[in-house]
Amino acid sequence: MKRKSFLMLMILSAALILTSCTKETTYTFVDNFGGSGFTEYSILLCEYDAAGSKVFTNKLDSPNTGQSYVYTANEHAEKIKVRIQAQIGSTSFNRWIQQVFYLEEGENINITLDGETIVGSSEP
Repeated sequence: MKRKSFLMLMILSAALILTSCTKETTYTFVDNFGGSGFTEYSILLCEYDAAGSKVFTNKLDSPNTGQSYVYTANEHAEKIKVRIQAQIGSTSFNRWIQQVFYLEEGENINITLDGETIVGSSEP
């Protein structure tokens, strides 16, 4: 009976060790552009799967300039597209960052919005 309990304990320990070694896929977003001048300003970090279907969206309302925001990607996500929603007075608009950010399993990718970022009205 002791041998069976010991074996079961070893199997559980091995399973826990293997599970704890799995690295999550993450991404870090930094807004170095800032939403100054806008009445309202939001960033949408849209996660897509391999088929191109949106699986999750993280929304940042008025993100702090220069602050890093780290997210764990949905397990089905393979790429990130970034959308900007802004309003100046009563005029609102939606723009897309014209780059697709591909996730690497178990790794972190960096997404930075700054003055060099290409922005357009169509989804990339």
